[in-house]
Formats: sequence, structure tokens, C-alpha cells
Amino acid sequence: MADHLVIDRCICKRRSFAELLVMAQDWDHDVDCVMLVSGAGLQCGRCRPWLAQAIRGQSPAIVVDLGEVADADVLAIHFST
Repeated sequence: MADHLVIDRCICKRRSFAELLVMAQDWDHDVDCVMLVSGAGLQCGRCRPWLAQAIRGQSPAIVVDLGEVADADVLAIHFST
């Protein structure tokens, strides 16, 4: 298993963070509004912390150190689909 994972989308809703960042501009970068309007982060919720980080930092991708994540195996499987 790799030691890091690049998370750049909500897998469940098939919405890229880049796409959601454009949407966030219309909602004053309010994470809750972006999730409600797009549906991203509302199904399984695995992307929610990284979606929030992406919107706050205005970054289309977040690099996650898998050594610092409790469910690293599940996370890696989910985001590699």
C-alpha cells in the first residue's frame, strides 16, 4: 500500500473538488452549502473532511498521509475506485 493518497473528488457523487471549488465561489466558500447543493459529502461521508479542507484552502486535491489515518485501508480502497 502507498504511504499517501491524493483525494480530489467525491466518489459517491462523482464530483471533482475542482468542480466543487467553482461552485463554492457562488456560496462564499460555505462547505455546508456546497454539500447541500451538490450532494457531495452527503452519501458515505468519507470525503467530507477533505472536501472541507479543499474548499477552505481552495485546493483541487488533498494529499493524505495514510500513516495518520485510522481506516487507511478502507480509505485507499474507496478512493481508488
